[in-house]
Amino acid sequence: KARRAAGITGIAVIDLNDYASPDALLEEAATITSKRRQVNRAIARAQKEGYYVKPFPFSLHIPDLVEVHHSKDIRNGRPVMGEYYLADVEGLGGAPTAPMSLAAPACPEHHWQYWGVFKRDEGHRQGAVRTDERLLGYVTLRRQGDSAWYDKIMGHGAHLAAGIMNLLHYELVSQMIA
Repeated sequence: KARRAAGITGIAVIDLNDYASPDALLEEAATITSKRRQVNRAIARAQKEGYYVKPFPFSLHIPDLVEVHHSKDIRNGRPVMGEYYLADVEGLGGAPTAPMSLAAPACPEHHWQYWGVFKRDEGHRQGAVRTDERLLGYVTLRRQGDSAWYDKIMGHGAHLAAGIMNLLHYELVSQMIA
């Protein structure tokens, strides 16, 4: 009950040393889950529809983050709550005024990093900056040595059925295995 009140709704532990590749992990997941191959199909669908995953600088995508947060009022059966999730663009730091690049973590094994699922969108802008892509889901990944966990995770309500969050998780696990 205390975990739920703190916003922690689940924990999963995957020892990536047990898998030779991301495909081996997916194959095992397909055989032990009650959903069987649904997740694998969702990932393939998202890839086919042109979604892709990469790390991103938070400040460059604040307008899209706000759109993701506000795309659904109810998540996991509960109203979206909290200052961070209800904030407008200015409340999260404002729209960017100049392009910015992603800085490499000071330590590759101890850091926080935003990862997002994107789709090409020619002419799309983040404030004054043309990005030609739209952020549609994200996760904050914290890496601490051999462990990694998600802090924040959310996808745009209109794109969830396309499998974007399955793709995001799959690509993150693939990067951790690599």
